[in-house]
Amino acid sequence: MVSTSKLTTSSLHTEYDPANEPGIAAAFAACGDMVRRGDRDRYLCALFAPAEVRAGLFAIAALNLELARLPDKVSEPLLGQIRLQWWRLSIDGIYDGEIESGDDISRALAATISRFGLSRDVFERLIDARAFDLLTDPPEDMAATETYIDNTAGAVATLWLEVLGGTGKSASGDGACAQASHHVARAYGLSGLLRALPYHAQKGRIYLPASLMKQYQLRREDVLSPISAGTSGAGLIEIAREFAAQAVSELAAARALMPSVPKAAMPVLLPMIIAESALKCLEKARYDVFTAFSRPHRAPILKMALKSFTGRL
Repeated sequence: MVSTSKLTTSSLHTEYDPANEPGIAAAFAACGDMVRRGDRDRYLCALFAPAEVRAGLFAIAALNLELARLPDKVSEPLLGQIRLQWWRLSIDGIYDGEIESGDDISRALAATISRFGLSRDVFERLIDARAFDLLTDPPEDMAATETYIDNTAGAVATLWLEVLGGTGKSASGDGACAQASHHVARAYGLSGLLRALPYHAQKGRIYLPASLMKQYQLRREDVLSPISAGTSGAGLIEIAREFAAQAVSELAAARALMPSVPKAAMPVLLPMIIAESALKCLEKARYDVFTAFSRPHRAPILKMALKSFTGRL
């Protein structure tokens, strides 16, 4: 099993310095530390990648985390949009050969993009999707929710596959690998929205489809102010069941593809184990989201280590 407490980031970054730029190792170290503190799921998954590519995974996850945190960092949506535009220009600059020297994430991404030839359009989709986080209205329907997941969790998975492929597109271009990754990201995203629902509710944000809220007569205030501390109403429970059922379906589709997926893709597929664990917690709580996830769900690291070692999910 890989130790999470003794990982030293300095040993992971020297291979990412194509121009021997002073301080590049520090930029990668900052990304690794940021992900370790703020996105434990992806941090753990990245630990099961080869050391020579691990820092690139951290750089991508750090960008995603920085974008996801925008609503909590700005006082109004317009300021968030300005920051998203800054990131669009920063990514454009990286692909045009201009690096924002004062930003650790930009510098780490520039080195990662240079080495692995990562897809520009995937970064663009990720940044554009994060604009939804600045809104307070829920997505229109389940299709809109899945599109959001595809362009956030799915985009990160795609970029990770490109890094793990070693030459940019070799891993992600494999049909079974890309499809399995897509299904796993969907399942992880659906379960993740339920896991984060108590937190989002505190912040006044709703990611449940408006069409399902209408179908189950779930009002906005029912989500933002549950019936009593730690309990969900009937409508929210039914929506949680639908999310869970769709996540289970995505996991089944991913498992059907596993025999054709190389072991090298394991870090992208390990979120399957996290999603399954979260769904079990939800089922045990009878789909009461506020009861199941009143505390942060912990990734089952021992099971992840075993699956990674055997290469069998």
